[in-house]
This record gives sequence, structure tokens and C-alpha cells, in this order.
Amino acid sequence: MTYYETDSTMWDDEDFVGWDDAARNLWQLLLTGPQRSALPGLQRGGMATLAETLRRPVEAVEAAFAQISGRGKAGFDPIHRVIWVRNAPRYNPAKSPNQIRAWWSRWTEIPDCEFKFKHIEHLRQFARLERETHRQAWDSTFGTVRQPSRSPQAALPEPSGNPPEGTNARACADTALSSQLQQSDT
Repeated sequence: MTYYETDSTMWDDEDFVGWDDAARNLWQLLLTGPQRSALPGLQRGGMATLAETLRRPVEAVEAAFAQISGRGKAGFDPIHRVIWVRNAPRYNPAKSPNQIRAWWSRWTEIPDCEFKFKHIEHLRQFARLERETHRQAWDSTFGTVRQPSRSPQAALPEPSGNPPEGTNARACADTALSSQLQQSDT
């Protein structure tokens, strides 16, 4: 059995308290559900996977996810089916160099996408690199990663749900993904 750490102050978090019950349930699933792996914060799967686990309609899960992603807490790349939970590494920091290597092993299995590469910095913050053995493990794994160059024409994920009438779906995706990634920097 795998155990994941969560913070009990979640119940008093301003965002969490403001979400409806569906978003709260989804948040708890993102933090502790069976789709999690040794890599905190990046998960493979999509809205249908989450909906099946919650035993809820996909549309309801998409609406709940919109509440969460709207606050910058998570993101979703529907093309690569990658779910990103921004602060997961904070609550599951590297306890040993082997854990960094386990992160790496799982990270290499995630499809290349913006969330995957953006997440490296979040992992770095909680890899405890002040410890020499942790730093060595990091340098031999994540330290070898070079951010891919990205052409302006590269495909961006379509937003979950349908864009408002009269809007360009690609423009909505550009705006949504850009917003999610910018919020992750804060």
C-alpha cells in the first residue's frame, strides 16, 4: 500500500472552502487517488479516468476541474492526457536520493508536454538539494534535462469543454494553458 502526505490545513484553504463538494472531492482524488504514482504532481490520465474513479459524469468532473484549474492549483493537457497538480511536491518532498531517482523513472514515462517540463522546477524546490547525496541524484537525473525548444506553431491542448460561441478553440486553448502555466510561477 502506498501512502501520500496531505496537509490538514487543506480544510481551511481559502480556495478549497470556496469550491463546491464536487471540486473538493476531485481535489482529494487528485491528491490521494489510485492514478497517483511515485512522482508527486504529474499524473497520466484524463477527465474520463477521474470521472470513473469518482463515479460521476465526465461533464461534472470537467466542471469541478475548471474550479480547481481556475485557481491555478492544477492543469490538464487533454492531448497528452497529463494532469498536473502544482504543489504536490511540497507535501511529498524527496526523503532520499532513491526517491529522486524514482521521480525520474516516472517522469520519463510522462509524455512530453509543457506541464512535464514546467514541473521540474517544482520538484527541484522540494528535492532537498542542500544534501550532497540528493544533489548528486538530481544532477544525474533531472539535471540532464534540457527544456525543449517550442515553435509557435506547436500544438496546444484544447480546453476542456466547449469554447463560447464565436470564439476560436485554439485561442481558448492558448489562453487557458498560458494562464495555468503563468499561475504556476506564483
